[in-house]
Parts: sequence; structure tokens; C-alpha cells
Amino acid sequence: MMAAKTKPMSQIKEIFRLHHKGNSIKGRARLCRISKNTVRKYLSLLSAQPLSVEAILDIPEPVLDHQLSSMKLPAQDSVNQLDHLDDQAAYFERESKRPGVNKWLLWSVYRHNTPTGYSYSQFCFYLQSIDKRRKL
Repeated sequence: MMAAKTKPMSQIKEIFRLHHKGNSIKGRARLCRISKNTVRKYLSLLSAQPLSVEAILDIPEPVLDHQLSSMKLPAQDSVNQLDHLDDQAAYFERESKRPGVNKWLLWSVYRHNTPTGYSYSQFCFYLQSIDKRRKL
């Protein structure tokens, strides 16, 4: 099976722009003439970025191309795990403000409920990126 070719950076930026406007995944795929899974793949890269969509769209294409190509794409299971973690982020934020609660304890609860979930370091990284996205 042949590996998929990377899309032109102009098309990737268009996916990001349409995402920022609130278009659905199906709508973005149709407008860009690519598959919904490809749209999801690039949105997973976007979600891993600490920058806002506006800031990413302002980055020159060669720089953004280098930045995105150096990132490892998460597997589809990983995307589902990230969605699951994103759903629980408000709970983790609320609990972290309680006395005696630290990230290790939150991760222990997370792993108890999700045995195949992220390792501690991944949990901290993704929780931090989710927090940055929410603040922007």
C-alpha cells in the first residue's frame, strides 16, 4: 500500500481557515476536495499546536510546512483518546485547584478509568496543550 502524499501547504491552511470559521469536517473535505480522514489528520496536528488558529495562519508557508512536518501524527486511536481527555479537562482543572491534588493523582484517576490511556508525560503534555487552547 502506497503512503499518502502530503497536501500542499496552501490546502492545509485552507483546512485550518475553514475550521476557524466553524465549517463541519464534511464541509471542509468537500470544499478542499479531500477525504474527511485527511481533514481529521490535519486538525489533529492543529490541536497539538500551542498557537491559536489566527497565529498559525499568519506563519509563512515554508516555516509552517517545516513545523508541521517535524511533528509526529497521532494514530486514530490517539485522536479518540485526546477527544476523551479533552472532555475531562474541565474536571481535571477543577480538581487540580483542590488542596493536595497534583497531576500525578489526576493521572492515576485517569488511568484507573482509562487503562489504555496516555502515559503520565503524555497526559501532562496534552492537558497543558488543551489548557492553552482554552485560554486563547
